[in-house]
Amino acid sequence: MESKFNETDSMLVIREMIEQAKDNLKEGDGKYLVLWGYIITIACFAHYISYTILDFGYTLSNYIWTILPIIGVIVTFFFIWNDRKKEVVKTYVSSMISRIWTGFGCTAFLVAFLLAGKNGMYIYPAISLVYAYATFLSAGAFRMKWMYISAAICAVCVILYRFVPYSAYPLLMGTMLICGNLIPGHIINYKAKKNV
Repeated sequence: MESKFNETDSMLVIREMIEQAKDNLKEGDGKYLVLWGYIITIACFAHYISYTILDFGYTLSNYIWTILPIIGVIVTFFFIWNDRKKEVVKTYVSSMISRIWTGFGCTAFLVAFLLAGKNGMYIYPAISLVYAYATFLSAGAFRMKWMYISAAICAVCVILYRFVPYSAYPLLMGTMLICGNLIPGHIINYKAKKNV
């Protein structure tokens, strides 16, 4: 017996496929969070050690903040190039996350450029504020309520800049990256592997 497949049925199938595509995590969705989490966390702690423990002042920390992000950009472009070779379908989540963090990266660069020099002590709080917002948006894009805890920890760290000395700024940002990038990135990659 032949069943009829009408317009309503086809619309239901299309709608169901769209909803599934929205929620699917594909393998590697968290790799950029993890990559930049490690790069910036290493930069933060290297800055802290060079500035406070080794007493190298700003010279070494300037090199750290120049070299490590350049390495991150190179590795990111390699990942993008590699993904484009094998990617068949770009999910809604991947697209949104890419836009959120590209916007954050551009904004962070502009903030660092505009606040360089004698206003340099405001770079950490300004970038951290934008970072906390990007983390909040990512929680919504990934539709993972637990990620709002990461965003809340980031917001608390932004407030703490008001009460700690400049030498502790890298520690606050490092904490934010651990909570906002590394932990969520590893969890997202783990969940995506389970979905495969």
